[in-house]
Amino acid sequence: MSAARDKFNEKLIESIDLLDTELANLRILVLEILKNYQARLENDIRSLRNSLLLLKNSSNKNWIKLSLIEKFIKELNALETKPEFGRRKDLKKIEKVLLVLNKQLEKLK
Repeated sequence: MSAARDKFNEKLIESIDLLDTELANLRILVLEILKNYQARLENDIRSLRNSLLLLKNSSNKNWIKLSLIEKFIKELNALETKPEFGRRKDLKKIEKVLLVLNKQLEKLK
């Protein structure tokens, strides 16, 4: 009975160690995904800001652009997030707003 118990305990410890290793690997994967996601969002924001700079320096200014820019400001101000919770849905909201802004700015070019 003791040998069977020892074998069980050994198997349990091996399984726990294996699960711990897999979780450590998963943590590394999550960090890499987050880093790449962050870089992509930052790049999207940088691109939008560059587009705005081009629009600002454009000789073709009109009321449609002004109203659209004011709409963008309202959308960004209305964006409700809770960064302290680190919620995925907040990132999705930001991503969606950036996508909409980018599409609208493309139309202005």
